[in-house]
Amino acid sequence: MKLKPFGFPAWKNCKRRIAKKHINQRGRNLFRRYAQFNGATRDTPIAACAGLNERTTDVIPIYKRIGKRAEILFDLDFEGPTNSCSFFHCGVRPAKTLEECRRYIQDTIEYWSKRNDPHGFAERYKNVELNDDGTYKFPY
Repeated sequence: MKLKPFGFPAWKNCKRRIAKKHINQRGRNLFRRYAQFNGATRDTPIAACAGLNERTTDVIPIYKRIGKRAEILFDLDFEGPTNSCSFFHCGVRPAKTLEECRRYIQDTIEYWSKRNDPHGFAERYKNVELNDDGTYKFPY
């Protein structure tokens, strides 16, 4: 069975063991992380670098050539309504539950309320509205 995170093949024109070796050379057990999203679609919510779930508007695959014709999935770039994330660099994870998202917001507000908060994180997170699937929208 071919591994297809978000519908993109994790390798092209090579055997699974060779692809797995090259993908895992990048570190952070990327092959296992790709497997978590096998069969996911562009509409699947993800836990992005904002700490909450996010719906993506576009997923862009980036491939790296490892032989004459062989290619491996090097990274996935996610475009969302508020920002863009990289699968490799931002540490995209499966979506959190609604309760985990609420706890994250509360922890963020408590943390930044006790500090100087030069960027106004506590005030911004107080106004976050969560949908039933844990996705968010900032009211600005």
